[in-house]
Amino acid sequence: MEILESIKMKADEALAKYEAWLVRERKAPLTIESYVGWVDRFFKFSRGRLGGVEERISDFLSSYQKHSEATVLQALNALAGKSGFYAAMERPLAVLPPWVNPTRPANIPAWVTVAETEAILIHLVETWAMLAGLLFGSGLRIGECVSLRWRDIDFERLTVTIRRGKGKKDRVTVLSRRLVEPLKARVARCKALWEEDRVRRRPGVAMPEGMDRKFSGCGEDWAFFWVFPAAGESVDPVSGILRRHHVHEKSFGKALRVAVKRAGVPKRVTAHTFRHGFATCYLLAGGNMRELQRLMGHRHMETTEIYLHCLPVQMDRIGSPWDVAPVAVAVPENIISPNFKIA
Repeated sequence: MEILESIKMKADEALAKYEAWLVRERKAPLTIESYVGWVDRFFKFSRGRLGGVEERISDFLSSYQKHSEATVLQALNALAGKSGFYAAMERPLAVLPPWVNPTRPANIPAWVTVAETEAILIHLVETWAMLAGLLFGSGLRIGECVSLRWRDIDFERLTVTIRRGKGKKDRVTVLSRRLVEPLKARVARCKALWEEDRVRRRPGVAMPEGMDRKFSGCGEDWAFFWVFPAAGESVDPVSGILRRHHVHEKSFGKALRVAVKRAGVPKRVTAHTFRHGFATCYLLAGGNMRELQRLMGHRHMETTEIYLHCLPVQMDRIGSPWDVAPVAVAVPENIISPNFKIA
């Protein structure tokens, strides 16, 4: 067993080893924080309880049944998923009862319009406004956006390349023309930080898995520098090296909540709401589902189809196809006849 030498291992030691395993698997920092938190709560819940692991997991999840399906699913994944605690321990679980694996309802996602987005951007400082603009203009996930590097932006082709996004997949999406000049102006400020790091001989930025070994020192190249670098240095959770990282997702979230309130937008807006706005507005502008699936990086078309909620808006705009038919098309007499019969 890689994680636990014994089932009797202390809880704090088990949590530390599980966290280290998640870091080695290169899980997102927020995922690591969430999963470790769920396992810690499970340990406290299980203290003094009898029964097997599967029974205790069922009892633990049942205590959260008043919460949302998403909450229960996250707890289940942290304990029994592919990256869950018991998978990390290499200790397979028996089959859990069907009820502990709830399915998420197909809710209509919250989204923002162009006008709402622009109202919010006014109340954000330059870095956060640029970040929100990319989320809405390119349909990025927040993790994909904060970790962008300058080599990923092509000003001539108006594209943004996402490398090792969700599911460790690469994709290319669009770059809004409105962001070209602001991004070009940002290059000079970021280059000044990069040059400062080189003068002070600071370690290069963190690189994707394996690249540091294949191309020694590539983290010091300008092409790999962050589009959204942090103002200072911090310790790399993977390598333990003190270096400059990109800005933190939570910092953007705090600024966004204030901006939404000041803008008077009557919605709960998160970073992901801008991505939903991109998808919805793309379809409303006439884009097709297959193109949207590629731009969003969805593996299955069913995921993209959640944005069909915008079709009622299109129906309001277009109306019935019969109403937009040429006027020369005659209405059948039996419809307008006063002597119609019920079938």
